[in-house]
Amino acid sequence: MTSTDTTATDPAPRRTAVVLTSSGPAYADPWHDLTGVAATIAELLAETGFEVEVRDDVAAALEDHAGRSLVVVSCSGAVDGEGRDQELAEADRVGAALDRHAAAGGPVLAVHAGGMAFPAVPSWHALLGARWVHGTSGHPDLGLCTVQVDRGAHPVTADLADVTLEDERYSDLDVAPDRQPLVTHEHDGRTHPLVLVGTLPSGSRAVYDALGHDARSYASAERRELLRREARWAAGLPPVA
Repeated sequence: MTSTDTTATDPAPRRTAVVLTSSGPAYADPWHDLTGVAATIAELLAETGFEVEVRDDVAAALEDHAGRSLVVVSCSGAVDGEGRDQELAEADRVGAALDRHAAAGGPVLAVHAGGMAFPAVPSWHALLGARWVHGTSGHPDLGLCTVQVDRGAHPVTADLADVTLEDERYSDLDVAPDRQPLVTHEHDGRTHPLVLVGTLPSGSRAVYDALGHDARSYASAERRELLRREARWAAGLPPVA
């Protein structure tokens, strides 16, 4: 279910956030500086009023914070080897913690590589509403670009200008039909969503922000404001601190 209503199904406000990252090899990939992005996100969340904890022990962090914090997924999916083995071994723990989090109305915000995270946990896609599909999804070359904001559709993007940033623009993602696109880009003659929001029947709010390849993504004031609004909306807080 997708809704712009800010009253009936709101989760209780959560002013703590856990940022999940990986220094490798588990929950990591060869393409992203996950710890650098997590540090940048943690700084921005602290600026907007959250008490922030950054964790790279992903399964334990999810168990500790299920149902009580904003879960920010800035990790990825391990490709192979030892990291993939650990990720598969912990999939049941991760899935159970995510299920408890969603059932309790817990909020989720995932950025960029988070669309590749937890490939062995089907409920992650159901919660997030979008995922990267290896062999199908792609992106134009990383570079300076402007993405289009639907500025009247939702509190996250109300009156927010189009965002210019240096980033990768994910394309051809697998997106659930119940998600509302708020930021898009044009590629190969088609419109691709980059920021999607949704509210589950439990009241759990989920945001997937497919931007954020590295810390350069967050250099502009508009980009930083977009991330702050995403986090605050997910947590049931007003857009401005």
